[in-house]
Amino acid sequence: MNDTSKAAGYAAVPADLVTWTALEIARAVRERRLDPEDVMRAHLARIDEADPRIHAFQAVRRDGALADAAALAQRPDLSG
Repeated sequence: MNDTSKAAGYAAVPADLVTWTALEIARAVRERRLDPEDVMRAHLARIDEADPRIHAFQAVRRDGALADAAALAQRPDLSG
């Protein structure tokens, strides 16, 4: 997976993001080092890449997940 371009005010998504722990991702989002929507897109891309081989998902709530990430990005209680 390649790095994505930088979102306004956020660092580019690291290529290895899908290997980070939930705590590492949460910290980076809370500190506004990562955009929640970019995080979600990276994980959705990983699902798209791996699921044809492993068939782990019956359904992926893609639109809802991206909407949730967009809402999270707007939360005023994130530091920054």
